[in-house]
Amino acid sequence: MSDLIKLKPSKDNIFYTVHHPVDDTLLLNDDGSLMTIELLSPHSDQFKHNQLKQLAKQVELAASTPEYDLDVEAITAASCEVLAEATVSWTITFDGEKPDCTSHKAHEIYSEIHWLRYQIEAVIAHSMVSL
Repeated sequence: MSDLIKLKPSKDNIFYTVHHPVDDTLLLNDDGSLMTIELLSPHSDQFKHNQLKQLAKQVELAASTPEYDLDVEAITAASCEVLAEATVSWTITFDGEKPDCTSHKAHEIYSEIHWLRYQIEAVIAHSMVSL
């Protein structure tokens, strides 16, 4: 007999190794280390808080601006913001540098490198169904 509570994910963070967008090989930094990204789990309280904060921002914009239109660009920006705030740490190379992991820098990278954002979104979605 099963109990749903036993199927509740318990991991707070997700550790992801970045893959090449075409051939799926693991990406390495210049020093030979793996490019990795640590993210908050979508089951964590902080991730859920960040999602709700982003949703509240969109609702407030829609309510206060009659001509506000939630378009693809707005949805993409909101998605990047949630992912940026969910990014805990990383060891990546971007534009020849190993940038500090900040929400601002993560947002910049996820906005510019679409395939990386898609990989991160897929990892988060997969973590919601794996225990």
